Amino acid sequence: MPAEPAVTFDDPQQLLRDIVRACYHKGGLRTARLFRVDPTFFSELRREILAFVEAHKPSDVRGAEHVTNWTKPFGTVYQFSLLNRSGRADDTSADHDLSTQGKSFHHGADYPRMAAFVAAFPHAINMRLNAMGQKAGLSPHEEHPVRYVDRRKCWLTTRFHLPVVTNPAVEVLLDGDLCRMEEGSIFYFNNGCVHSAVNRGGEMRYHLVWDMLLRRETYQLMFSPAPVEVP
Repeated sequence: MPAEPAVTFDDPQQLLRDIVRACYHKGGLRTARLFRVDPTFFSELRREILAFVEAHKPSDVRGAEHVTNWTKPFGTVYQFSLLNRSGRADDTSADHDLSTQGKSFHHGADYPRMAAFVAAFPHAINMRLNAMGQKAGLSPHEEHPVRYVDRRKCWLTTRFHLPVVTNPAVEVLLDGDLCRMEEGSIFYFNNGCVHSAVNRGGEMRYHLVWDMLLRRETYQLMFSPAPVEVP
């Protein structure tokens, strides 16, 4: 299940500087297309995801207690949690705890392509399927990828998107710039920028979205010029 790399970054220190610059709205790296997923695998993955949506209950981002409600969602905005400890698609309790411990995709027997995709990113701290209906979206907001443990130690989280179902009328803004993400490609997405999304099309939009700590392994898998193999 090879993937075709689209952009690579030869210098990990420069990558880090560019990510942090964008987090502080000083240019830098806002987004980049990293891989094109193998078309046959992607077609099978998409089929399984649409079946999973029909069989499982999502969480409603509009709910006051939802972990993402602070983004001020409007319209139909749902989230399916695919990497957690309970196996429930509506369980968001561990999505942002910076840990991989005890988390897994619990439905691999029924959805082997989804399981293979999740397993390809062993350092992911979450994996979510975000659903956005017609005229729905998230209001402008920014997050904090730099996570301080104490005054001297911090982690940097990196976010990635795989559009599964989208359309040309979807608008995503990153610090005021329009970001187009096509189906079947994996994108780095700097959520430290001010960003928003709205689906002006006539069908649901589905994106796989996941966060990874920027460790050596993450750099080598997602950004390094060395050849890698992911689904």
